Amino acid sequence: MVEQIKERMLHDLKELFIEILGEDFDHEDITPETSLIYDLGLESLEFIAVLDAIHQRYGVLLQIAQEDGEVDSRFLDKLTVGFLIEQLPLTLKKTS
Repeated sequence: MVEQIKERMLHDLKELFIEILGEDFDHEDITPETSLIYDLGLESLEFIAVLDAIHQRYGVLLQIAQEDGEVDSRFLDKLTVGFLIEQLPLTLKKTS
């Protein structure tokens, strides 16, 4: 059951990436291990758009910055699709 929910979340996130990055975006190879920064090449505004879309769609605000507003560069390696999935509650249902 948990794996099915995670698969649905992965599918939903792929749709979200298409909405933000456009129809030409190659989403077929996205896995939980896919890095948002290094593999998808998200620029800062695109990354913010992804976080905002997650907030709008799921009502979850993901905190990725430190108290001073800076993002720890070591944290960038952890910004994967799987990280996003893990941050969303497993009981979460898509609201849109």
